[in-house]
Amino acid sequence: MDDNPVVSPRSSQHGVDGVLHAAPLADAPPPPPADAAAVAAAVAPAAPPPPALPAPVHPAPAPSVPSSILQTVDIRRHVPVTLDLLAGNYTQWRRHFNTIVGMFGLRDHVDSAAVHHHGDPEWDMADHVVVHWLYITISPELLDVVMQPDDTALTVWAAVDGIFRDNQLARAIYLDAEYHAVVQGDMTVMAYCTKLKQFTDQLPDLG
Repeated sequence: MDDNPVVSPRSSQHGVDGVLHAAPLADAPPPPPADAAAVAAAVAPAAPPPPALPAPVHPAPAPSVPSSILQTVDIRRHVPVTLDLLAGNYTQWRRHFNTIVGMFGLRDHVDSAAVHHHGDPEWDMADHVVVHWLYITISPELLDVVMQPDDTALTVWAAVDGIFRDNQLARAIYLDAEYHAVVQGDMTVMAYCTKLKQFTDQLPDLG
């Protein structure tokens, strides 16, 4: 008995002898050509992240007055008092000095919360000017206490302030006693009121 050939029902053809023979499978259509750019992107290694940009450097703001002009300022004309531990003139001195640094746009040199620009030549020269002003408007005895190597305007300012703040309790007791001991006597009304005001003006600096 003859074996029947296995025929695919989907693709068959009659042979000349009347027997069904398996039809040869048609060749599969070629795949569409791949996009060269897409292939390259798929196989290429991931690009490294861009380098981080350096932090922006903010230049020191231009001073209101050039340091060459500041060096010619006669500080004694603007701060006419010499700060002394025993003179009780800290309030006067501080207000005079605050006025002069504000007038010349130098407040950032004595403000701990401000941005300091050490390393900027113009800013550093202005800072040395302020240090010089501080040195020559305080008494020699006080200067011996606060002067340090490599002083900046802020370190001197903070040292002076610290001395007077540390002594504020004793100073407040002294002022209270002096205030209540003042009598007009033979002073004019103007002189008497001025004397009282000198004491009251010092109280805010003592907390």
